[in-house]
Amino acid sequence: FFYPAASLSFVVTDMLDLNSDILSFGKIRASWAQVGNDTGPYQLAPTYNVNPNNTYAAGETGMPFNSVPGATLSDVGRDPNLKPEITEEIELGAEIKLLNNKIGLDVAVYQRDAKNQIAGIAIPSESGFQSYFTNIGTVRNRGIEVGLSLVPVSLKNGFVWDIYGTFTHNKNTIEELVDGTDELVLRNTFAGSVQAVHQLGQEYGLLKGTVAARDDEGNLLIDPSNGQLIADLDPEIIGNPNPDFIVGITNSFSWKGITLSAVIDWRQGGDMYSVTNMSLLGRGVTTDTEDREVNRIIPGVYGDPNTGEPLRNEAGEKI
Repeated sequence: FFYPAASLSFVVTDMLDLNSDILSFGKIRASWAQVGNDTGPYQLAPTYNVNPNNTYAAGETGMPFNSVPGATLSDVGRDPNLKPEITEEIELGAEIKLLNNKIGLDVAVYQRDAKNQIAGIAIPSESGFQSYFTNIGTVRNRGIEVGLSLVPVSLKNGFVWDIYGTFTHNKNTIEELVDGTDELVLRNTFAGSVQAVHQLGQEYGLLKGTVAARDDEGNLLIDPSNGQLIADLDPEIIGNPNPDFIVGITNSFSWKGITLSAVIDWRQGGDMYSVTNMSLLGRGVTTDTEDREVNRIIPGVYGDPNTGEPLRNEAGEKI
């Protein structure tokens, strides 16, 4: 890989020979950098896995065979033209300090592009493999970082109270995917009903799962055979795990060589899918399932579970 980097900064207070009790320090900076990332060895061609012990399920033909170890071909295809990942970032920032360094502000905006990301994608099993290890596309991170430092108390007896806070907002979007693909599954949950997916043009790791079917007016579709909701035939995005912002605040109190620090972290937004909660709900052991031994009528219209369309009476009206 090639690891170039360049940075440039101007200390405005020195350049303009500023000597003020209000503005103690001021700097403007810009930087650009590029780094590379590889993967493990033996990733350019299919390899054999040696099986000295029987790693197959009971009843299946496995290894060793007649006490002789054997080897099986990996079910992962390899891209012989695999390229290294390249991450390129540009950042612009400014830093000022006021009132003899009692107040400090550091602001930075950035864009980081990770190109030729390496991962496995699902392929038809007729190919002889379950997945293909290749370069899957480009992910872009854009964001802002703000740091604020304050010294609200500084006494002659040596007692000092320092506060430092940070604010971070980052948006992570999928800019490119491998040709012929508009979605990649990053991971299935243990239950298999929810997936973390890469979708072209969307944020990283969106949660995709089953939703209730609705008609063109937004009415829930109800199965007439049992009165329950009908699941939509097509899964949809049901959550975004990315936070809106992250805030961190550190308070430090020091006096005569003794320092006490306290940290507050605040993460706003971001959806989570809990398999543990799903399991507890399914077993009816959470308090919100106490009142479950009753009949309820779900407001909606009758629908066909096979087509996802509402059922109608002889007059053509929804039921």
